[in-house]
Amino acid sequence: MYIVQILKMLIKKYNYQAFFFLVVFMTFLLGSLVKNNILLTDDLAFVDNARFAKHKNFFEYIYSFMNTETMTSRPVSAFITALITYASSYYERFYYVAYLFFIISVFFVFKITQIFTKNFFFSIATVFLYVFLPVGNALVFSPIMLNSALATIFYCSSLIFLLKEQKHKYDVIYSALFFLLSILSYEIFLPLILSNLFLIKKRKISYLAGIIITYLIYKKIIEPSLFENYYHREQVNILLNIKRDFKILLKSIKVIIYDLSISVIRAIKAIRYYSFQDFISLILISTSFLYFISRNKIEGKPFEKTPNLIHFLISSLILSFTIFLVSNYEPSIKGFSSRTMGGIRLYFSFFLMYIFIKYRLKTLFSITIIIFIINSISVKNAWQYSSEINNEIFKKISLKKITTKKAPYLYIVFNKENINLKKEFSDKQKEDRNYFFRRDQFVAEEPLFYAPWESDYLKHKFNIEKKINIEYYFYNDKVKTKPYYLFDFHRNNLLLIK
Repeated sequence: MYIVQILKMLIKKYNYQAFFFLVVFMTFLLGSLVKNNILLTDDLAFVDNARFAKHKNFFEYIYSFMNTETMTSRPVSAFITALITYASSYYERFYYVAYLFFIISVFFVFKITQIFTKNFFFSIATVFLYVFLPVGNALVFSPIMLNSALATIFYCSSLIFLLKEQKHKYDVIYSALFFLLSILSYEIFLPLILSNLFLIKKRKISYLAGIIITYLIYKKIIEPSLFENYYHREQVNILLNIKRDFKILLKSIKVIIYDLSISVIRAIKAIRYYSFQDFISLILISTSFLYFISRNKIEGKPFEKTPNLIHFLISSLILSFTIFLVSNYEPSIKGFSSRTMGGIRLYFSFFLMYIFIKYRLKTLFSITIIIFIINSISVKNAWQYSSEINNEIFKKISLKKITTKKAPYLYIVFNKENINLKKEFSDKQKEDRNYFFRRDQFVAEEPLFYAPWESDYLKHKFNIEKKINIEYYFYNDKVKTKPYYLFDFHRNNLLLIK
């Protein structure tokens, strides 16, 4: 119902053009990936596994899909992903229906901003920031990241009930329920339970205890009982590792100040690789946004009725980073590693909106949005380039007629100088990775495939023997036991190392 109401309201507004072109642009971005069948990293593995779904009983497939180390801690999103992959076994392109969850999450971002600000212009402005923000790009471009979109939808729903007047005693219960659904879809909003407490007028302790106890019941009783392969992804004990905590703090600052700046600069430089459609899309959406922002004046004191909003946004943004203190993940906007930054993406968008509107920085806001749009197009192209590289590599390998009779492993090297194995392997990992991602087509080290299980789809596509483990040279901690193949991508040369 929320989505229908928002759509009706948008159509009635004279400045609906901005929203219309936003939808068109998102369709262009994601539609391009669907059209070109762009699959990278985890998506490669999921689509490959889906090929075998047609040979399994429906319930058997759903359970086996959820009964993995990755999925048992995320049963809500795992169930929905299992349904999609089961359906996609009959029609591969159906897998991309997962993009709809990100689009739906955008509506919920709009709704929650409306409740915060009670202003249509501010809400649309936040949506533009959220859609194009150069943080957590994997959440937009990777279908498997529907878990993050679901977590965002449920988290925003949780906030909606708390931002009501809370006259109904069930509002707090509904909020707790949606918060649980959020963290059981993806853990990125887990620390933000403290932000929710700021918004509760009564029953704070009951709210906190209810969520924690229910979550622990699932983790300690239900999950181990239902699933054999359950895995405790959260690691609270590492919170006491002061050295690591300090490292996370420095990396968090580096991500926002340095990495973000570098990726934006690279995105602007990548304009030279734009297609005609890319330029048309950039012009249309930029013009639309400029028209939209010119038709709206920032009058009065926008946040006078919500004086504590900035404190809430800053504290929530900081809390979003603390998810890295209790997990093995580290803050990064690079490649598929950016998938953990859903909470940061949400509150960074809110925070920027507040600063731009509060201090009436409309010109800076316009320039920022246009730069972010450029970044989105460049990242889309980088993902497509990564896919093309994958296909090129495996096509070349398929022509070499490799076989497990000679060697069970194949390593891919991008820098011909790294074929000499006399140096420490860890050094060669960094050398090879940096050498490859210095290509101008990349913006933030967009993913290719990382692990052997992610290459099965490409091996099937190019008729390469499935038993051969193929992986990028920089992925391993050490070279495996000989013999193995070494594929020199630079010279299209295959070596057999005995």
